[in-house]
Amino acid sequence: SSTSSSALSKSSVKDEDHGQYAPRVRELTEEIKKAAELKQFNTQRMVDAINEVKKLEVELDRAGQNLSQVQQKFNDHEAIVAELRLRAKKVHEQLLIAREADKRRNAV
Repeated sequence: SSTSSSALSKSSVKDEDHGQYAPRVRELTEEIKKAAELKQFNTQRMVDAINEVKKLEVELDRAGQNLSQVQQKFNDHEAIVAELRLRAKKVHEQLLIAREADKRRNAV
């Protein structure tokens, strides 16, 4: 019984000590809660920002692929145009030769 009474007195001493610090403990607990909430908020903002960056990277990759395709088509068309110009020049030269030959035939 003396052991339980000594345990009881130790317990009440601790409660008294704790009671003295209770306002400060509540204050610090509140600060910790606010800091944890702020950390969670900032973590969510960071996750949102990272997701936005990833989305922009995907869009940028897509735009880069589209640009490559457009450049390839442009190069292909540019080569076709150069070939057509060369053929047009040859046809024009052949036409001049044919006209000259026709003039000679008509002159005779």
